[in-house]
Parts: sequence; structure tokens; C-alpha cells
Amino acid sequence: MTVFVFRTSVRTQRSVERIRQNLDQCPGVLRWTFDLQDCDHVLRVEAVSDTSSEKLRNCLTSNGFTCEELE
Repeated sequence: MTVFVFRTSVRTQRSVERIRQNLDQCPGVLRWTFDLQDCDHVLRVEAVSDTSSEKLRNCLTSNGFTCEELE
């Protein structure tokens, strides 16, 4: 399992609901959560080991959101 952490432009719970289906159907994703109270509006994703951060970014950017992987 691999854990990815992203800074995002997702600001509201309504936005989370808007992209829920894309994240749920994103290949390799096991679990995901948002921390909207964090200043970076963090998305944390647990995924199978062969999942790339690019696939995950595409799940958000296809809905008009930005994201940047945090180290």
C-alpha cells in the first residue's frame, strides 16, 4: 500500500461530494479523506502500490480542481 498526500483547491464539503464518484472509481484507490480545515485542504489517499500520483491528480483535475503532491 502507498499513501499519497496532496495540497488541493477543494474548499467545501459540497466540492468533495462533487468529486466523490471520481475518487471512488479511480483505479487502485483503497481509501481517501479530505482535511478541509487544514490550510492546504489536504487530500490523503491510500492506494495499491502500483498506483501513480498522476492518476490521482487526474481524478481531481478532470473536475476542475488543482492539486499538488506534498512530500
